[in-house]
Amino acid sequence: IDISNTVGVEVRGLSVTGPSIGISVSGAEDVVVDHVRIHDTGHYGFDAEDVLGVTSVSISELVVERASLAGVFLSEASVTASDVLVRDTQPAVTGQFGRGINIEGEDKGNPIVIEHCIVQRNHEAGVVAQRQPLTLSACLIEDGLPSALDGTLGRGISAQQMSLEVIGSVVRRNLAQAVFVANGSASIRETVLRDTESAQGDLRHGA
Repeated sequence: IDISNTVGVEVRGLSVTGPSIGISVSGAEDVVVDHVRIHDTGHYGFDAEDVLGVTSVSISELVVERASLAGVFLSEASVTASDVLVRDTQPAVTGQFGRGINIEGEDKGNPIVIEHCIVQRNHEAGVVAQRQPLTLSACLIEDGLPSALDGTLGRGISAQQMSLEVIGSVVRRNLAQAVFVANGSASIRETVLRDTESAQGDLRHGA
């Protein structure tokens, strides 16, 4: 499903699968995605980017299972999401990626807010965020898997060059680091970080 150059589209009550991206939104405002399951896609499960212009999406009750590269990929879109499940994302044929939620901004400041999410059994990191403000509230991020390429990583949350806020969440049974922050700021409140293990060949991290 490709949604572009429009306003007010609503996608409700669908199950989506296929060899490419499950749902792609770009240059579309006030898009609503509700009660949708995306599974077994050959690329991202859900994708929202500003390549074609200003993009804004409201997501509720979204399930993304066994997508490829990233379950949810966001880039400079304004997104609010609640009741989201992202699990079992598969890496590329090269062994790279396989991330749960992947956010890549360009310092434009468009906020991402995700509430009541479960992110399970994804590769490299459950949540990866760069250069776009992110708030995670009441989320469970667990059972991170290493990179299929070299056996490293497996983090719960990885944040770089941005502002991260984590509230009332649980990050558990991941590899290397529960939360990794570089060249940015983080506020972590009322959150449990536990049962982190070392990644393959790395005895420095994990607690």
